[in-house]
Amino acid sequence: MLENLNRIFGACFPPLVILGWLGAGIFLYTAFRSGKWRKKLTGAEGFLALLLLFMMANRIPNPAIISFRYLIGIGILTLFWSVWLLRWSWHNCPASLRRWRGMLLLALVFGICLGGFLKEIRLSKRTRRETEIIRFLQKSRLFSTEHSKRVLLGTTPRLERILITAAREREIEPLVIEDERGLLGNLKVTRYANQDIYVLLSKTQEEQYWPAAAMAAFPEDRWKRIGGGQWFGIYQIHQTKSLVGLPIPMPPYQKQHIIHENFEHGEIVDPANEQLQQLREKGVGFTRSPLLLPPGWLPDAGHGTYEPKPDQMELKLIPNGISGTSLFFSGQGSGTVFRTAYFPADRQYRGAFIFQGSPGCLLEIFAYLHGRDGKFIRSEKLKSLTGNSNRQLIWGEFDWKCSSQEVQSFRIAVHLAKGTILIDNFVLKELQ
Repeated sequence: MLENLNRIFGACFPPLVILGWLGAGIFLYTAFRSGKWRKKLTGAEGFLALLLLFMMANRIPNPAIISFRYLIGIGILTLFWSVWLLRWSWHNCPASLRRWRGMLLLALVFGICLGGFLKEIRLSKRTRRETEIIRFLQKSRLFSTEHSKRVLLGTTPRLERILITAAREREIEPLVIEDERGLLGNLKVTRYANQDIYVLLSKTQEEQYWPAAAMAAFPEDRWKRIGGGQWFGIYQIHQTKSLVGLPIPMPPYQKQHIIHENFEHGEIVDPANEQLQQLREKGVGFTRSPLLLPPGWLPDAGHGTYEPKPDQMELKLIPNGISGTSLFFSGQGSGTVFRTAYFPADRQYRGAFIFQGSPGCLLEIFAYLHGRDGKFIRSEKLKSLTGNSNRQLIWGEFDWKCSSQEVQSFRIAVHLAKGTILIDNFVLKELQ
């Protein structure tokens, strides 16, 4: 019922907003044209017209905000101001069309709303798939009791919205994966965590991708299909108790690895280092004591540290991390560490890492691009991931090849922001 109501609002909302804006604009125009504009604008109708315009102006810079208070409030006001548009069209149309002008306008709006609603209900493959998933989650007894360590992996961007609509957000934590390759990487690392893992696949993924991916990560007796329908399939992963709680093994070193960092070994950064001095002048908290980082890594004073309370930021190596020692960051602002070594930019690279993060935290991988004389040109973002839970292990992977001929070399940087983050097993290698 809730998802159907949401689709109705979604289908009807755009034309009603257009009508409301036109109606409010006509009212304000006629108010200023008349000699009583002060009285009209300070009255109830003028107040509602201005309120509608301010509400819409506040929503335009924030298109990602989906709020029922905006939907209902603006919807009611738009319906009210649509009357002004109808009245204006009634009095200003030719006499021959005056009889039908209002009805034609109403029929047009009704047709737009009905068409949008029917398209969402009947024609959208995404809508049908999501509805089918929601109904399964609501009826399944596997998710009827609270369990703090269930994780649902999938490539569906609206995975969290699906769980909220199905009223399962307390029982299951969503983990959205970008593609099938990332899904396989996450399956490999999550088996070391004490979690119940579920995988949501589209029908195409289930038929073409899943068997090979599952058997590459788990023995066949460790996963099974627990449900599905015309548009999806859900699988449950049975953990191997001997693996749960063990550190995730570092990939074996190979010749093409140019960075193979498990953060096990650290050294104190020289207190006289220029980057560290600049951060100390900004009052960044992790500069107050000796800073321990892996050899060849430094904090970047020019990228990050946008912190209302910089003295509360932390950056250090901690022994009990994801896989032994891990790089730890904490703070509501941001900080960056980069590898000081330069690498040729005319080759293709692939990188991978593991991280855990608090809800809303941000981890980004950058390439600092340099020209022939070693002069810095610009930075280029290679990967961006957001944390969902401190209990989730997230696998990140990226491919990159520089397309600019002016760039001769690059350095790799890790940007950490807005929360608590652990990162481990960072690998960067050349592709042959």
